[in-house]
Amino acid sequence: FIMAADTAWAAVESELVSEGQDQRHTFRVPLEVAWHHDLRRWFGGPRVGVAAEMSRVRSSSSLVWNEEDARVRAATLSSSDLARRYPLQVLGVVGLDIGYLAQEHWSVVLSPSYMFGAYDTGRSSFTHASSEHFGFRVQLRHSF
Repeated sequence: FIMAADTAWAAVESELVSEGQDQRHTFRVPLEVAWHHDLRRWFGGPRVGVAAEMSRVRSSSSLVWNEEDARVRAATLSSSDLARRYPLQVLGVVGLDIGYLAQEHWSVVLSPSYMFGAYDTGRSSFTHASSEHFGFRVQLRHSF
């Protein structure tokens, strides 16, 4: 008895194009502490903290997971669905301050920083946005 079996696999790809426009408003309140070491007119040190971030989004089209055909599709979300997708978040903040004392009370500070999502209130939602920011801050500071 002789038997031969062949299996053929075929991958089918499809593409859907969707266009949309988002309008986002973000309000962030940081609370940071820093330690500086002085070296003549120069100073520097680490900066850490937390920031509360609230985003409000108006969107004409968003990507959603469609359970029926197991695909990602574009759909218009209600304002309550958008609020669950962009929840109130607590960000961790780490940075480095490098500064120069220009005069007795005036200094210039350059601060690269990184913010990452530490906690958000949308963990119960299947799809939610998590913030991550790289930034660079320039300060002109006056001490009294």
